[in-house]
Amino acid sequence: MQGDGYDLIYVTVKIVDKNGRLVPRTHNPITFEVTGAARIVATDNGDQTSHASFQNNHIKAFNGMALVILKSKKNESGSITLTATSQGLKGATIKLTAD
Repeated sequence: MQGDGYDLIYVTVKIVDKNGRLVPRTHNPITFEVTGAARIVATDNGDQTSHASFQNNHIKAFNGMALVILKSKKNESGSITLTATSQGLKGATIKLTAD
């Protein structure tokens, strides 16, 4: 990701079982937190009937999946940490870098 204030990263989140298999009937709410050289600009879940705002840091999973879109901060470089949490589920964190 370039720290130019324009670059986007699309991160797909999947709710999986202990064997790493997608659990398609889950609709858990997922909350995202980002620190570092990016910010959350949108979330989505692919549910065409949903009226939830895209401009949130949380979204209800649809068929076990969700999407979060990160945008670089202008003139910032360095590490980016994205964390996804959902009550009753093990959270996940990924680390990215903006140049």
